[in-house]
Amino acid sequence: KEDYKFTKVSLQSLIKNVAMKNKDMILENGINFSVNDVENEVVTDNKWMEFIINQIMSNSFKYMKDHGEKELKIYSEKSEEGVVLHILDNGIGIPKRDLSRVFNKSFTGENGRKYAKSTGMGLYIAKGLCEQLGHKIDIESEEGKYTEVRITFGKNERLASIIPHRRSTLRKIPFCQQWSEPEVRIWEMMWSVKDLAHLPPERTSLKSW
Repeated sequence: KEDYKFTKVSLQSLIKNVAMKNKDMILENGINFSVNDVENEVVTDNKWMEFIINQIMSNSFKYMKDHGEKELKIYSEKSEEGVVLHILDNGIGIPKRDLSRVFNKSFTGENGRKYAKSTGMGLYIAKGLCEQLGHKIDIESEEGKYTEVRITFGKNERLASIIPHRRSTLRKIPFCQQWSEPEVRIWEMMWSVKDLAHLPPERTSLKSW
């Protein structure tokens, strides 16, 4: 958990990096790969989000149809929940009876047994990471037609959990106890508790900045 580093990340940059890692797979298999509307920025961990997207794309490659046009589309949109990243392929799809279990640990399902070697760990790990990062991941599919994975970057619950802890710690520092609510909010965003604890007395008021 301590390995996570939250920053503002460009979805466009994320997708570009993952696509470059998979360019040989895309070209060799003649996949029609399209990316649209990914200019949105999200708060996440760049390294682990690349890992998650790469895992989802790897599944798409693994379960492409043997015949016909192969397509992989990625796009994002804003919703009431936040920014939603869509990863959509026209592969073999997932049987309805398996769909509710694809995020379960070690679940391979019919496709894993029939079409490709599968450990059943990829989507399980992706979901676990999304939960740790404060994101939501869900999947929709129709057998023989498509699979769509959606990652929603909404209110980051992991980041939100840090603020109350930081606030309670701030209030224990003597000079912070006299601060107004707006002052506390600004310091929460700008400084760590470690920074505040070492400030000289004349710098402990916002009026001094």
